[in-house]
Amino acid sequence: MKLTIRAIIKWEQLNRKPFASMNYADANDIASLFYTCTQSDEAGISLSEFKKNLTDESLKEMIKNFEKQTAIASQFQAVSKKKIEESKDSDPVYIKDLVPALVMNGLDVHFALDEMELYDIPIYLKAYDQKIRRELESSRLWAFIQVSPHLSKKIKTPKDLYPFGWEIEEQKEQSKEELEKGMSVFEAFMNSGKQNQ
Repeated sequence: MKLTIRAIIKWEQLNRKPFASMNYADANDIASLFYTCTQSDEAGISLSEFKKNLTDESLKEMIKNFEKQTAIASQFQAVSKKKIEESKDSDPVYIKDLVPALVMNGLDVHFALDEMELYDIPIYLKAYDQKIRRELESSRLWAFIQVSPHLSKKIKTPKDLYPFGWEIEEQKEQSKEELEKGMSVFEAFMNSGKQNQ
C-alpha cells in the first residue's frame, strides 16, 4: 500500500471533498483511503466489497503502514503557523485540481501521479507560479516598449503602466513593514526621553 497522488485524487473523487479535510477518526474516510491506495493491487473490487473483505488484522497492518509513511513524509513538510491560519480562511483546495494544471504545463504525468509526494506539490506550484509571472512581466515589458512613445511622462516603468496583483501586495507588505519599523523607532525615542527624566 502506497499513498500516491493518484490515490489521493481518487479519494477526493470518491468522497467529494478535499484531501486536507479528511477526518482520521471517521472509519469511512480511512477505509476509502486504504481502498484507493490498494486499488491498483485489488483491481475490480468496489469500495463496499473492499470494506466487507477488510479484516481487523489487515486494517491494523494498513494503519501501521500508513503511519510509517506519514511519519517519513512529515519530515519534509515545512508549514508555518501563518500558512495554517491563512489556509483556514481560504477556499478548500483539491489535489485533483492542482496536479492536472502542473501536468498540462509540462510536469510528467507518470511522475505526478505515481512518484511525486504530497509535500512536493508546493515546490512545483511555486515554480509554475514563477514561470507565469516571468511570462506576464515579459509581455508587459514588450507592451510598454511598444506604447511608450504615446504615454504620458508620469508612466516611466512597466509597473506604472500596469501593476500586477502580486506587485500591489508586495508594495502593501513593504509599506506595512516600514510603518511598523517607524512606529518602533518612535516608541524607542519616546521611551528614551522618559528614562532621562
